[in-house]
Amino acid sequence: MRTLTPRQKTLLFLDLCPLSPAQKRKLMSVFREPGEILQKTAAGSPRLLALVGQNLYTEMQRRCNAAFFWAAVRRYEQEGVDFVCLGDADYPPALLSLPDPPPVLYLAGDRALLGLPKISVVGSRKCSLTDYRRIKETAAALSERGFCVVSGLAEGCDAAAHAGALEAGGRTLAVTANGFESVYPKSNADLFRRIRGEGLLVCENPPDFRPKGFHFVLRNRIVAALSRAVVVVMAGAKSGTLSTARFALDCKRQVFARS
Repeated sequence: MRTLTPRQKTLLFLDLCPLSPAQKRKLMSVFREPGEILQKTAAGSPRLLALVGQNLYTEMQRRCNAAFFWAAVRRYEQEGVDFVCLGDADYPPALLSLPDPPPVLYLAGDRALLGLPKISVVGSRKCSLTDYRRIKETAAALSERGFCVVSGLAEGCDAAAHAGALEAGGRTLAVTANGFESVYPKSNADLFRRIRGEGLLVCENPPDFRPKGFHFVLRNRIVAALSRAVVVVMAGAKSGTLSTARFALDCKRQVFARS
C-alpha cells in the first residue's frame, strides 16, 4: 500500500465524508495545516462543529478512524483505482486555472494520459447516425495529430468522440460525474470498460459516489480545463455542452465550433 502524506490523508478523508464541495473548500481554507482537519475531528473541535453542524460533525467523527480510512484505500487499490491530490507534484497543472480545482482526482486506466496534450470534443446527447460518424472522424483526426481526446462519456456526441479516438488507435480520457463502481449511462457500459482498459477514466468523486444533476455540470468544468481547446460539435441553446464552452472561456481556453 502506498505511503500517504498528511495532506493526501486529509483530502481523501474529506471525500469519505458526506460533505458538499463548498463545505470541503471551507474546511480547507480554515484549517490550512496538513493533517489539521483530521486532528480537529479526532480531538473534537467546537470550531469544526460550528462550521459543519451537529449531524455532519458526528458523521465525520464516526469515520475518522484508521480502520475505516485504510479499508477504503485498500478497496481503491483492489478495484484498480488510483488517485492524485491537489498539491501533488503530478497533479494536472491545467486544473489550477479553475477557481475550485478538484481536491482529489480518482483515476482508472493509464494515468500517463494526464501528461498528454488534450483537446475536448463535446456535444449533445442526441445526434443522428450521420452526425455520429462525422464526430468520430473529427476525433480520429485529432488523435492522428497526437492529441488525447477528452469528453464526458455521455450518450451521443461524447460517445462518438471517445469511440472515434479509440478506433483510430489514439488515446481518450473520459471525465465522469459518477464513481467508477457504476456506469452512467448504461448504454455506454462497453465503452466505459474499453476506456478503462485502453484510455483513462477521471472523476473528482470517489468510486462509490452516486451523482445528482449538478454534478454533471461540475464535471464539465474539468472537461474544459484539462484541454488546450474545446471543440463544440452540437449544442442546444441551454445545454450542458454550452456550460463546457463557458468554463473553457473562463479558463482562457480556445473554443471551436464544428459546422
